Amino acid sequence: MEKVLFLFMIFSTIGWLWETPWVSFRMKKYVNRGFLHGPYIPIYGCAIVTVILSMGIFDGINNSSIFVMLIQVVYIGLVTAVWEFLTSWTLEKIFHTRWWDYSDHKFNFQGRVSLHVTVFFAISAFVIWRFVNPVFVELYDAIPEKTMFALLIGFYIVFSIDSYLTLRDLFKLRDIIITLEKLSTEITGKIGVSVADFKDGLQLRKDYLKGNLSEVKLQIQELLKKLPSGPSFKSIKTELEKVSDTLKNRSSIYRFMAKYPHSASSKLSTFKLTIKNMAINKDKMGLKK
Repeated sequence: MEKVLFLFMIFSTIGWLWETPWVSFRMKKYVNRGFLHGPYIPIYGCAIVTVILSMGIFDGINNSSIFVMLIQVVYIGLVTAVWEFLTSWTLEKIFHTRWWDYSDHKFNFQGRVSLHVTVFFAISAFVIWRFVNPVFVELYDAIPEKTMFALLIGFYIVFSIDSYLTLRDLFKLRDIIITLEKLSTEITGKIGVSVADFKDGLQLRKDYLKGNLSEVKLQIQELLKKLPSGPSFKSIKTELEKVSDTLKNRSSIYRFMAKYPHSASSKLSTFKLTIKNMAINKDKMGLKK
């Protein structure tokens, strides 16, 4: 078990060392890739450790055969694709946000996995399993037991605190998205219209979360000024004020937008569309000028 924890630590870090420079180069600025604050990306550690632990199915087979190596690459590709798909699906179901989207890639599945990305991961993971992993296994065996124990304890304490802080911010972001979707329905219901009434002529495009949050923060401030006064809108205004305060004071939420600038939330886009509808039809809705 200790060896598994060590390998997870190593390959999570290697994943960060690969992805951060690559994304930073593409975006022409430094991007600390990954959800967490620290230099590690758990999905890489999970995927590679799964590959390492499951490759025993090829024991007793001639691993030098080109055909066998091809089968191994295909198998590893399936493992990495399953991890990427499940991670994308789980994050979207929990946090109502699509953090990456391969919809514009050929041969993608639900925009969560892409053939050429999977092929790249399969070949890379094969090289890691075949040539890199043995080096780290030898390193693990060479490190004294007490030193290894202290190293793992230190890493996982930091990792656990980092995970807690990150999940706290992600759930806060999820709560904002859910609240805004609920308020969108309540507002349109109270003024006698719905988003569908004005959908014609307004294109609900895939807005990226990075732009969404910044724009929504300003829209909420304007909306608070324009909503009709009266007890029926009091609870809506209270909720909007809470969201506005959170967006002002919780700057840590915005770090996800920097890490994943192409993340998108259809629920947040719906709220923006509602605001646009209200601006276009403010006379009909009885909004303040």
